[in-house]
Amino acid sequence: MENLLDLVDKRASTMVVDRRLLSHYEMKMLFIGLFVSLSSMAFCQQLELADYINIKVQEYERKGEKKISIQPELSAGTPAKKFERRFLYLILNIPEIYTSNSKEKYIEMKSYYPDTMRIANTLLKEYDSDPKLKSYFNQTLEPIIDPESSKEITFSSGELLEVASKFFYCDKVKPDTSIQAHVCVGLNGIKEANWEQDYTLLQAFCFEAIFYGIMDNKDSKIWDAFTYAKQQSSEFHRPTLSSLDQYLEDVKLDLFERMRTNETLERELLAYYEQTRETLAFSIED
Repeated sequence: MENLLDLVDKRASTMVVDRRLLSHYEMKMLFIGLFVSLSSMAFCQQLELADYINIKVQEYERKGEKKISIQPELSAGTPAKKFERRFLYLILNIPEIYTSNSKEKYIEMKSYYPDTMRIANTLLKEYDSDPKLKSYFNQTLEPIIDPESSKEITFSSGELLEVASKFFYCDKVKPDTSIQAHVCVGLNGIKEANWEQDYTLLQAFCFEAIFYGIMDNKDSKIWDAFTYAKQQSSEFHRPTLSSLDQYLEDVKLDLFERMRTNETLERELLAYYEQTRETLAFSIED
């Protein structure tokens, strides 16, 4: 994955021209365009995530036990707020602080409660010192700030459906052998996929597009397509049920495949892509 400085160098190199072939006005406009482009990318490179992210800390009770909820959200008034879901996908899945390697550090941070300000500042510092998160955040933010920015990354519609299908995740067999499944920002089939290519930006888009269909678009048929495909998968594998674990695995994989080839999902994802394409750091081609 190229970082922003690499893209600055690449973009600048593509604008080398023979000055003798251009008028004074053309040269002026060329350098203005280059300056605006480089300024936009430099701005992204210098962003502090604390300018864009707030941390909401709340206490709640579950089964008589008090717990602490620590949730990031995008700051109101920022250009990223309109596309909050794609950023939250990155924030909740990429940072090192959420991995098993940092479990003790995260537990210690929660122990600061009720000092919510200390918890928020600690987590924001973790975000801001995470180069992987900052890189993906910046790449996602740049085309929102500058819709004319070049798109160096291209995915196919097949890759779009492959990634999107992994969000429709089966995780439990109910007593009547029906399957519990859901669409979730964290619990999904992404980590099981083991793709060689980096689909992180595409994953964030798919999460946003699917939830736009399920939550915001009253005309969307994504949820209906999902529940029908799950029912078909369950009915197909139920007659050969020998173990609940294997049955769950079979239905899960079958549902992935059915959603990967689902025409309703494809149509709505591509429609949302067309609706938001100027705000994305990549393009999708057939």
